[in-house]
Formats: sequence, structure tokens, C-alpha cells
Amino acid sequence: GLIYSYPYHDLLHPFAGKYLMRYGQVPSAFAAEAYDAMITLAESVGECGKDTSCIHEWYTSREYNGALGTVQFDEVADAKYGFVFKKIQDGKFAVYDVELVEKK
Repeated sequence: GLIYSYPYHDLLHPFAGKYLMRYGQVPSAFAAEAYDAMITLAESVGECGKDTSCIHEWYTSREYNGALGTVQFDEVADAKYGFVFKKIQDGKFAVYDVELVEKK
């Protein structure tokens, strides 16, 4: 009966289909987070090289559309994205509320 928040991820994003074909299962939100993190890091390093101040600035106040849906980075580069509520029911994880609680 435990209810908890879980990151929303876009199962229609091309990443999800490629992941399913390669691994034979639907990707978790954590796989989507890792994917988006690596894509944005590669883009920022591509523009900034080894300049860590530039990389940090690259993330600030930016919006990225990826496997997590829309990710917004605030003025200190903290990421914000949507989530859903899930619950444990009969020993399995299930969506508690299919409505997106927050998509910022």
C-alpha cells in the first residue's frame, strides 16, 4: 500500500523504443534520466570543452525535451521535470494516479 513519487518518462520518445528493442523491456525512469543526463552532458561538453564554468552555465535556465519529457534547468542548473504517483499493490509496482502531478 506504500504510495510514492516516481519520475515521469516519455515512453513515446525514440529512446524508449530503442531500449525495448535492445534489452527486451520497457526502460525505467532511471534509464531515461541517465540517457538525458548523458545527452545533455555530451552537448554541453561539445560546446564548452573542458571549461567547467561554461558547462555549468550551459545548463542554467535551459529547457531540454528528452526521454523524461520536458526538463527545465533553473538558474542554478537544478533539473525539474514531471512525476507520477505509484503504489505497491499485491507486491507489485502500479501507477496510483495517471495524471501528471507536476510538469515543470
